[in-house]
Amino acid sequence: MPQLSSQSGGTATNASELKFSASLDSLMGVEAFPPPDHVKIDVDGNELLILQGMHDILTNGRRLKSIQVEINPNQRSDIMAFMDTHGYKPVKEHHTRKGAELRSAGEDPEHHAYNVVFKAKAG
Repeated sequence: MPQLSSQSGGTATNASELKFSASLDSLMGVEAFPPPDHVKIDVDGNELLILQGMHDILTNGRRLKSIQVEINPNQRSDIMAFMDTHGYKPVKEHHTRKGAELRSAGEDPEHHAYNVVFKAKAG
């Protein structure tokens, strides 16, 4: 377990942080939660890992109405291919205020993170 320590006013303090993780598929499999209609993923570069843990949710008969994913430059092609393979297409993209400023300044939008909304392909 990771240990955190800091010193405040000459007094050292220690703290522990416990983390739990589970794929969304595993949570749905034990019926811990009802299936979602919409999902938003923004996990600072771990979006593809989260999506991979959603295989059943993305491909079952009850499709998501939408899924919004933060796209980081180094994972763009992998995420787009993953979503296409699982039957979802991009329908909208939007940039943060900072991203919009960079685009206005002429920077290539593919060089910074932005959000893409995906919806299930028809048929």
